[in-house]
Amino acid sequence: MSTGPVIEQFSGTATVNLISRLAHRTEPPPRISAPHLTDVPGLPPITFGEFVQFRFVPEYVGARSRSVKSHFYATLKYVLTPERVTDAFNVDCNSARRSPRSDTHRPYMDSVCLEEITSEAIERLMSEYLRLGYSGQTVAHIRNALRTIFSFAATCGCYSGANPAKDVPLPEIARKEPHLLAFNDLKTLIPLMRYPEREIALITLMTGIPVTEVCGLQWKHVNLSNSTRMVDGDWVPPGTLAVRNQSYRGTFGPVCERRRKIVSVSGVLTSVLRQLLHRESFTDSEDFVLCSRNGTRINPDNIALRRLKPIGVTLEMPWLSWKVFRNSRASLAAQAGKLWSEQLAQFLRFK
Repeated sequence: MSTGPVIEQFSGTATVNLISRLAHRTEPPPRISAPHLTDVPGLPPITFGEFVQFRFVPEYVGARSRSVKSHFYATLKYVLTPERVTDAFNVDCNSARRSPRSDTHRPYMDSVCLEEITSEAIERLMSEYLRLGYSGQTVAHIRNALRTIFSFAATCGCYSGANPAKDVPLPEIARKEPHLLAFNDLKTLIPLMRYPEREIALITLMTGIPVTEVCGLQWKHVNLSNSTRMVDGDWVPPGTLAVRNQSYRGTFGPVCERRRKIVSVSGVLTSVLRQLLHRESFTDSEDFVLCSRNGTRINPDNIALRRLKPIGVTLEMPWLSWKVFRNSRASLAAQAGKLWSEQLAQFLRFK
């Protein structure tokens, strides 16, 4: 297995031949030897990097939802150099804040022949990432991505034999006890917050919806009036908000069908939303409830890194995250009773 290989450059006739070599089969092949699958005069066998870049990403990932694309974009960087991944996804590195760089410690597989990758090779790759300190969950994502890649490769005729990732056991995933906030923790935390982390935390606490949906919320889906409204073909009852979109890893789009729901708005949440609605700009129906100075969507990951984490460190809560606020909703009700939100409202009113 190679480490940090140099990406091959293709141009002119070589590129045409490569794409032709990758596309010469559309049906699953018979159980024949690898040379027959890639035996094109003058060109070497198909590498793992070539297949992922020119077949898997355009044909398989390209037909999936934005969230699936984002997942593969992040996961493939563990098995391919970031440069190749950005090329495969047509990411403009010149417009990005940071250009992708290869990590010399990662066991990239760009130049490994596709047909030569075995279950043992995948197990070694997983063991190496565990040795480097990556979590079992991350390594499981890598294994599952490889299983999908080889399943697609077999379907389109570029790989023969059994899926090498299918029978590779998943690593043990350590389940940690979730960190939860008590009511007194909120009394300490909230005064240290400002917009937008304060609003993210409160909306998450009061609704239980994930931060991706909080940051994808538009004013047209918030109904603080006393009458039902029709929005994009859906009725939004009075005193509610409709979960319809999400902002996930920089991409904005609709939530899946099972995530669509109507959430009641009252108490603290009503006060928070009315205060936001009275700002000077960006309160039209298509505007985002939580937005930047320019009206664009906010990035919850950046806010967590720059603002939420430092607060957590100051209060000796290095584990503080958006998910902690969401998970604390049920425990707060158990600790302070059903009136915990009213208690929180009284506390905020005097701050």
